[in-house]
Amino acid sequence: MIRFFLYLILFIASIIPFFLTAPVALESKKWSRNENYLPVLQEVKTIDAALRIIENVYNTSAKISNQLDTARFVNCTNAFVKEKFFHGYAQYSVNQNWILVLLGKTWSHFSGIVNPNELIAYSEGLCSQQALVFMELLKRKGITSRSVGLGYPQGPGHFLCEVRLNNRWHLYDVTCEPKWEKTKFPHESMAFYLKNRNELENVYAHHYKKEMIAKLLERVEYGETNQMPAQRMQLLHTLTRFLVVLIPVLLLIQCVRNFKPIHQRLKKLTEVESEEELTCVESPVL
Repeated sequence: MIRFFLYLILFIASIIPFFLTAPVALESKKWSRNENYLPVLQEVKTIDAALRIIENVYNTSAKISNQLDTARFVNCTNAFVKEKFFHGYAQYSVNQNWILVLLGKTWSHFSGIVNPNELIAYSEGLCSQQALVFMELLKRKGITSRSVGLGYPQGPGHFLCEVRLNNRWHLYDVTCEPKWEKTKFPHESMAFYLKNRNELENVYAHHYKKEMIAKLLERVEYGETNQMPAQRMQLLHTLTRFLVVLIPVLLLIQCVRNFKPIHQRLKKLTEVESEEELTCVESPVL
């Protein structure tokens, strides 16, 4: 009896998150007026929809040709991501994945979304999250890219990516809105800027002090070509999404299994009571 009610309570608790409301509306979030964010792009919820918008912009600005102007398409994608997101933290809500939310109470990075197909539905994102969407959009068009991590996991840190154009790497930052017009060498490789730090200081002067840039450049980590970062975290998120559905099913099965003995006991008690009543009725009156 106790086990049945215990499993029943746990089952009810495990399905409650599915009925909770979504997190606070994105319109109420604040963003910096220095960002290129456009609230109208909140309506873009899928990678396919984002690609259609980028291709429309690309087609209106490019000469009619059967061959993709890769550099122009990358620039259109870069502009779109800057307008789609403002700097924030896109993370799972309880009704989406309560396991990751609980883990995030102790380790905040566990609840952060790392799947670009899910991130595109949000309007906020960290530098790493926005770069993931940027890389996924380029990947869909067969354009080569790789992640570039600066600084340290414990901070300060920043996340960019490089795109392969004309057999050379070119640096893009979709988060900090670097002012590339401040240098004669825009979108060169990170290797180039490591040798010419003053150029990087010029484009980030509005965002970072020289001391911060120097700290970030102490550690530069390149990701694998055409490979999304946070592979292990994506695997964990996939596993927990499976568990969020599996746990209620297992608890319901336990409820059913523990209910059978209770039902059998009640049935026996009912039969015994019926026999006693029958005995009392048939017994002679003294």
